[in-house]
Amino acid sequence: MEFASADWSIRVIAYAKAVEEAVSRVPQTRLTAGERETLLGSVRQACAEVALQPPQQVSAVGPVYVKTEDATGPSFSFAPQPGMTRVALEDIPNHQPSHANQEESLFKLYKKIEDALHYREAWLPDDRTVVEHWGRCGDRGETREHRFDDATTAQDTYIHLKRIARDEGFRAISDSKHAKLVVEFLTSGMGSHGDLQRRRALEEFLDELVGWLGLGHLDGGSSGSGTMEAMCHVVDFKVAKAAVEQALRSSSFSDFQRIYREK
Repeated sequence: MEFASADWSIRVIAYAKAVEEAVSRVPQTRLTAGERETLLGSVRQACAEVALQPPQQVSAVGPVYVKTEDATGPSFSFAPQPGMTRVALEDIPNHQPSHANQEESLFKLYKKIEDALHYREAWLPDDRTVVEHWGRCGDRGETREHRFDDATTAQDTYIHLKRIARDEGFRAISDSKHAKLVVEFLTSGMGSHGDLQRRRALEEFLDELVGWLGLGHLDGGSSGSGTMEAMCHVVDFKVAKAAVEQALRSSSFSDFQRIYREK
């Protein structure tokens, strides 16, 4: 963890990177492009100034508390919080393994067939199972599960399925070419605790929906100023908007305010 480094400049830069990442994830409904750039500029300037002015004595980072029961992954704090467990700093890895050092466990590939986008994907839910999923974007498609007695055969099968898809002309679509689909609800002010719980349920609903329709994945949500939103990255906005609207109208989220494309 770079933010726990004894080197002052490394610690400051790590904090600045974390703030920049947080700012980049704020939807345009909260920050305009100009406001975002101004804020990022201030963060970078402050980082440059503070990194070059270390205190005479850099204090060691205190205890770390880790909360892991949340399905979204671990969260960290330097002060005890409800549901958190204290761990020794030296027991936390300094960095996560890069993708280059991990076996690939998911691919999503696309191809246009007769004016409609089709998908092929496969993943390994465990080291001895491969699930393949294919169809037309916007449809649930077909699914086949393969079970094996060893992890090597499962990985080889996964690689073979990806090779077949690529040989047939299916290709990945970069994140930069995904559209940002936003579902908006009205709230009172910053929203209540119940609104937050509902937004999380909405995020799970949308992530599963667009995933099984071969359209994309959830990117997160936000709340405040009288609205709350959940955003998905999708490969075909028109198809995704129609599918999401239809699914929402027949669900407990039928009171949504609007569905729109964030620029």
